Amino acid sequence: MNVPQAHKKRPSGNPTRRDRSVAFVVARLSSSRLPKKQFRLIGDRSMLQWIIDSLRACDELDDIVIATVAEKENEPLREFASMQGIKCFWYKGEVDHVTTRLRRAAEEFDAEICVLISGDCPLIYAPAINQMVQESRRNPEWDSIFAEKGDNGEKSCIQGVRIYRKSAWQRADDLSELPELKEHQFPIIPMRPDLFQSLAIQMLKNLCARFHRLSVDTLSDLEFMNLVYNELKKRDEDFDLPNALQLLKEKPEIKDVNVHVHQQEIGEKIRRTLIAVDTGAEFEFDHLFQHIEIARKLVERKGWPVTFLIDDEHACQLLNGKGFKALWGSLWRNDDGGATRLNSNSLSEEVSQFDLVLTDTVHKTLSRNWSDVFSNREVICIHGVTENWPGFLEQIGNDTRSGRP
Repeated sequence: MNVPQAHKKRPSGNPTRRDRSVAFVVARLSSSRLPKKQFRLIGDRSMLQWIIDSLRACDELDDIVIATVAEKENEPLREFASMQGIKCFWYKGEVDHVTTRLRRAAEEFDAEICVLISGDCPLIYAPAINQMVQESRRNPEWDSIFAEKGDNGEKSCIQGVRIYRKSAWQRADDLSELPELKEHQFPIIPMRPDLFQSLAIQMLKNLCARFHRLSVDTLSDLEFMNLVYNELKKRDEDFDLPNALQLLKEKPEIKDVNVHVHQQEIGEKIRRTLIAVDTGAEFEFDHLFQHIEIARKLVERKGWPVTFLIDDEHACQLLNGKGFKALWGSLWRNDDGGATRLNSNSLSEEVSQFDLVLTDTVHKTLSRNWSDVFSNREVICIHGVTENWPGFLEQIGNDTRSGRP
């Protein structure tokens, strides 16, 4: 019988030689649902600082690398790496080619064992990473190592960590020809067990529990993590995975903070959404807060990224603090009707990036030919939907017809 190449046992090599292991922290500051989330605070330090501090405690790691994309907005990641005395892989290739970015990073830093770390999981746990890397060194024939069920049958809560061989990343990148495979972290490896061997290892009981998301993708996730941090601080306990899991067993109501957050799946259709609303001095900010509530529902229950188009600098700052990207401009004013940061041409260019535009026309008379800005975008008026947001979400989630105000 012919044995597939991936299943042929690779030689273990020199038993006294230690395979070089490198942790690659995958991060970009342009996250669509919570921009710059890596630098948002959990307790007394940023999420990225929690991750790096935990990796420094891993005896089995030979190096730590932040793997990001060569974009101006990611410069703070490079500066952070320099200040921390760790490496930064500044990938100059296609932004969405995650598999190629990681492959090139592994090749540049000569990583035989690649420790993939998601930059949005602050509760990574050093002893678990040590155990997984040790298993990879003992079993070089396996393409990947991941945490499986514990000895009590509960699911492992090791999230945001997986161990691979560099050769597996290289083959997986070559095979990831479709965009949905290229822009995620090697989904083809678990999808093709005929080509890649993955070893599931049993974790200690205190690292296992009923599943709950421990990644930070939205503002509710960040609020959840800060609540966990504050509760552990009251107990004079460290903010780490075993303590967090024990806390959630004792106080399961804490999970309610982010249990509703939608977990995006590979290939899922995402509708990039622009909410255009006037605020400024002549309107009460309560009007803006209603739209923030709508935006949070879209981000957390649909998984759709939301950007605001707003006509007030202070409102832009407020929205940034709430975790939203904000453009300073207005649909309602003519070019000579007030100072804005976006003129007609730049506004049209910005709007072209979105699939759906939600507008509130209650306060102002629209400027002439305002709808020309939207071209073929889907447009829906959102005045009054705050009283019936579940029905509204259902409407825009299922109805793909354009709604013109």
